[in-house]
Amino acid sequence: SGLAMENKIRHYLQGGLVFTTLLAWGFIISVPLSNRDDERSAKPLVNQYQSLRQASEPLVYFGVRPFSAAFYTRGQAAVVKEDSSLQELLSRPTGFFLAVETGKANRFPKEWLDQLEPVSVYGFYTLFKKK
Repeated sequence: SGLAMENKIRHYLQGGLVFTTLLAWGFIISVPLSNRDDERSAKPLVNQYQSLRQASEPLVYFGVRPFSAAFYTRGQAAVVKEDSSLQELLSRPTGFFLAVETGKANRFPKEWLDQLEPVSVYGFYTLFKKK
């Protein structure tokens, strides 16, 4: 009868609406989570460094070198942990790229920032090139 057919159609429409809603929520939740790996991984930063560097310009991390940076550079990314070590590196005439946690970079002395050109921000890190 017509009422049974109407109920059947309403049931299918409600099922489709629930399915579509669940699918949309799954997508909304997965999008922010998919970028988390990019924030933590050094891969985009290392790729940018490798595309810009001259043969003798090393990549140096200030403070902590993430495991992924060591992995993607095959152990070639250096690390300096002390302000005095970074100051000494900046005083050398040779060029290099510096990766720093953005919060730490924001607190660098003006004399350091005057010697560094920001390249880009990747996740929690800012990549600089020595001028």
